[in-house]
Parts: sequence; C-alpha cells; structure tokens
Amino acid sequence: MHVTEVKTFLISPESHRAGMTGGKNWLYVKVETDEGVVGWGEAYTQLDRDRNIERQVHDLARYLVGRDPGEIKDFTRMVYDDFAGRRGAMDIYSALSAIEQALWDIVGKKLRVPVYQLLGGACRKEICVYANGWYG
Repeated sequence: MHVTEVKTFLISPESHRAGMTGGKNWLYVKVETDEGVVGWGEAYTQLDRDRNIERQVHDLARYLVGRDPGEIKDFTRMVYDDFAGRRGAMDIYSALSAIEQALWDIVGKKLRVPVYQLLGGACRKEICVYANGWYG
C-alpha cells in the first residue's frame, strides 16, 4: 500500500461565518492510498495561522506521496530531522500531527483494529471532552 494523495479541508464553523468574533477555523487532513484505504486527521489551528499550517501539510505531502503509510516513525523522523531541521514551530508540528493521525487511522483500518489498540491499548473507560473554538 502507498500514499497517493493528501488533501486538506479548512472549515469555518457556523459561529465564525455568522460574524461572531473569537472563533477559529478547523483544518482536517485526508490521506488516500492506492488500495482505497483513507485516513483522517485534524490539525490544531489558530485563527491567524490556519493557512500557514495548511501550507505546511501540502509541503509535507510531497514527501509522503509514494511512501508506505505504515512507516509512520520513519516519516516523522524525516520531518523532524530533515524537513524541519530540528527547528520546528507550531505550524510544522500541527501539520505533522494531523498527517500522523491520518496515517495511524489508515494502519488501524488496514489491520481492522482501533488505533488505541495499536498505541498500547485503552487506558481509561471514559474521557472528558470539550468543544474548542465556540465563542460568543
């Protein structure tokens, strides 16, 4: 299996479109493979950095297309050591995080196991969550 394409989806939440201030956009990353298995990830964004983070995803995609999506650690090492020159910042780490999530999603789907099983198993029965980016 090999990565064929990386797509980004920059989405403005309804509160942001309605003219409310303080919200931020969401950036989702979709990684596609030649076997039809697709993985999804989400990048942390800030209102004034979302386009920069999206650009970083596209820059990293050039190095990901053609690679085996299961070689996650090799890809992240390349990004840290070679691409970012060990001088990363929020933009590159956010972009890499979204891509890495998508790669783990692909591996989990290929093996037919939840990602948490790949990462060592469940550590809690439930977790607290919150909605981020909703203001007004």
